[in-house]
Amino acid sequence: MLMQHIGEFKRDAIITPLLVAMCMVFVVSGRMALIYLGASLIVAGDLNAGDLTSLLMYCINILMSLVMLSMTIVMITMSSASARRVVEVLTEQCDMPAAKRRSPSSRMGP
Repeated sequence: MLMQHIGEFKRDAIITPLLVAMCMVFVVSGRMALIYLGASLIVAGDLNAGDLTSLLMYCINILMSLVMLSMTIVMITMSSASARRVVEVLTEQCDMPAAKRRSPSSRMGP
């Protein structure tokens, strides 16, 4: 059982950084391609430098919105897991014999 969980953790520890690296390569390559194409259009006289700057800013705004969306999804996932744990703690039944349990008033002290 434990070895299975360790195997899952190892797999996640390898796959997750690779996926993140591939996404970063895709994003950075896309931005570089956009800058290259925009620069060649500026040299040809078909595009203004301000238009290229605006296009890059729109791309950055889109990426920031996607980052906020992904962080929202992560926070929702974390909060649902925390809520499940809180419900588990609140609904847990005590398995101690009644004679050994102390009442809350006895813990308060004088």
